[in-house]
Amino acid sequence: MALCCVVCEGDTLNIATVSAEVETAATAVCPVNSLSSAMAEVTGTIGLYEAIERFSGVSVKDYGGIGGLKTVSIRNMGATHTSIMYDGISITDAQNGQIDISRFNLDGIEETSVIIGIDDDIFRSARGLTSVGVLKIESAEPQFLQSDTEVYARLTAGSFGTFSPHVSYSQKLSKSCSLNLSAYGMVSEGNYPFTLHNHNLITEEKRINSDVGSIGGEVNFYANLNQYGKLKIKANIYGSERGLPGPVILYTQTDYERLWDKSAICSAMYDKEWGKKWKLHADLGYTYSYNRYTNSDPMYPVAQDDRYSQKEYSIAARGLYRPNENWKFSLASDLFINTLNRCFSTQFSLLNLALPLGISFYTLQAIAYMVDVYRGKTPADRNPAKFMLFMSFFPQIIQGPIPRHSQLAGQLYEGHDFDYTRVCHGVQLMVWGLFKKIVIGERIVMPVNALFDGYAKYS
Repeated sequence: MALCCVVCEGDTLNIATVSAEVETAATAVCPVNSLSSAMAEVTGTIGLYEAIERFSGVSVKDYGGIGGLKTVSIRNMGATHTSIMYDGISITDAQNGQIDISRFNLDGIEETSVIIGIDDDIFRSARGLTSVGVLKIESAEPQFLQSDTEVYARLTAGSFGTFSPHVSYSQKLSKSCSLNLSAYGMVSEGNYPFTLHNHNLITEEKRINSDVGSIGGEVNFYANLNQYGKLKIKANIYGSERGLPGPVILYTQTDYERLWDKSAICSAMYDKEWGKKWKLHADLGYTYSYNRYTNSDPMYPVAQDDRYSQKEYSIAARGLYRPNENWKFSLASDLFINTLNRCFSTQFSLLNLALPLGISFYTLQAIAYMVDVYRGKTPADRNPAKFMLFMSFFPQIIQGPIPRHSQLAGQLYEGHDFDYTRVCHGVQLMVWGLFKKIVIGERIVMPVNALFDGYAKYS
């Protein structure tokens, strides 16, 4: 598309041609809504819930008041069937299954998107595919366009004594590493006016116990390891206290209920690409949330004081293989453990939970491999199949110390010819070991156990 502009200056006629490309409508197998930070700035959106309300098929339930709980629902399936992903980490609430999206500050968000069903992007976590829809929140990464230091500050003010500050500081530590620190909060008296009708008496009142105060902070560390991939480490904390306005009974307002929330998120994400065909993403996450609700209504013999705390540990990995432009194959696996404890009540133990065999061995072996590659002690495997063979070679798990890549790679990758003599020798060793286990070990264990069980008799 071209636009022709004619400008006349005195006797001179200037013609300027401005060209622009027409954006092609995006197509997808399912609805996808997204809003960038730049678009949010243009539209005057100041809250995450306001941005989501603009999306089709998405509804935000506001429980009232300035500090009221705000949850998101996709196609009226309920908040419990909507997954919230913050930089790839799933945010959960085992107590009621609903996430208050007002805790997220829109100033630090680069893009917000809502995916309904399963979209074209198959490179997603397995956990995100279990929900009706996914609300994806991606935090903004510093760009350092003009200098190695960026400072951003914003203060939003509103009615009823509402103030919401946000401060962000970004520093480029080196050519490949950068750090971002941000803090935000909100305080509001919430004493909005309303009209109270008492038969013929009409009075103007102000709401009580609707105050809210919240504060949050976030730290992000970015590292570009060049050919070794990208690493991102995040830590986020948030805390709030708010009053819950009660009903007006006999023309009298109640102010018995208070609510406290605390949360923390720690995560580490790693991304690596091998050319245009292979792509890998792995992340570790830890989330903590605390909730306290009090009700001092005199109708109860004892004041209500409920406290809940939740901890979740997660590890996830996914890989993508693109043999050509028309085909993609993805494999994803997520492991998470979630505990919900009610203070002064039942405590749940992790001792009876089943974990994958050798999970600590695999984790430590992967860390040792990354450290050796980073220090230049061993070359990085460019072949994903060889790397997976090294990581998943099961016999090494029971052999003792964690082997180095340089010690085991040569034995795995080099060619091996069939040797009948060595096979026979291996079978002899296996049979001899089985004989010692069944014939000797199983016989000796009986008197040994009897001795240890009743050692007092023999001392």
